Amino acid sequence: MMGDQEYFSTLEQLDDKLSVVLGTDVRCEMFSLCSKKRAAHWDFLVSHLFEPLQYTVVHIWGPGVDGESGTMAMLGEGRDSWPITVGDTFMSRAANLAKRRRHPNIKQLIRESVSAREMAYAPYSKFKVGAALLCEDGEVVTGCNVENISYGASICAERTALVKAVSCGQIKFRAIAVTADASDGFVPPCGVCRQFIVEFSANVAVYLAKPDFSTVLVSSINSDIQQLVRDSVSARNLAYCPYSKFQVGAALITTDGETFTGCNVENIAYGGTICAERTAIVKAVSSGKQKFKAIAVATDNIKTDSFTSPCGPCRQFIVEFGSDTIVYLAKVNDLATVLVTDIKELLPLSFTDF
Repeated sequence: MMGDQEYFSTLEQLDDKLSVVLGTDVRCEMFSLCSKKRAAHWDFLVSHLFEPLQYTVVHIWGPGVDGESGTMAMLGEGRDSWPITVGDTFMSRAANLAKRRRHPNIKQLIRESVSAREMAYAPYSKFKVGAALLCEDGEVVTGCNVENISYGASICAERTALVKAVSCGQIKFRAIAVTADASDGFVPPCGVCRQFIVEFSANVAVYLAKPDFSTVLVSSINSDIQQLVRDSVSARNLAYCPYSKFQVGAALITTDGETFTGCNVENIAYGGTICAERTAIVKAVSSGKQKFKAIAVATDNIKTDSFTSPCGPCRQFIVEFGSDTIVYLAKVNDLATVLVTDIKELLPLSFTDF
């Protein structure tokens, strides 16, 4: 150790240090070996193995054998890149970058709450609840209900997650997902948990879900998405479908908050028909918008009373402009709940490059 610079003589040492700081295993590969004067410089390519950071690259140039050259690093890519000294500064920035890149979508947050529910200790009520709390910096903290024979000492899943987060230094939160298996509907946080949540922020979005990952209570999603669902229902009323009689409406929201709607437009030459999702996307693109955050699709499938997901061509259209787009499916005859999914789930192994 020299000053605040930390030198690594082997790839294994660098592996160990980064793994401890980032909380995940990393793989270091020798990228090139060259010489300049008497100093041999190492160029390491460090690839983070957890999915959200697959595209993040860290270049580290090690000191020369004669100690003349300093140790520098380049962390990230594009606007996230900066030259830094290897050491505590480098490690803290690497950890912060990891947190920023780990922002899950709603579906992922619900999955975390479902997993947390399986850990619940509920020998008295037999009623398991799981919660997943999304912190401001993107970290997710989970919790489950923990009962006690002295009932008043029991703690709910939401409070478990909040207490865990606060004890780790987190006090700003963006959202919380709560999963319980109630036969008669969704289970909202109790009054005590609501007081806990509002203590830290009155704007925390609360998502109530079923443990089968499927439906979410509409009133539990944020107001922007509720409006998006309503916009898709309104768009459906404009559908031109004299042949199928099957009306579909879609509403998408761009990353900058603008909304575009569309309906299905049929043609007597059936191949000339365009779906609601593609109508909305074409309208957005022709208005200069190419980055989308979410899309809502509303139908009325009376025959099966089921949600109707986008067809194959529409899924391909959606993934073209955003591989992380959230998809909300609504039934106009039952707007109390929506099915939440995402384009990755609807179109796995998608064709996005050649």
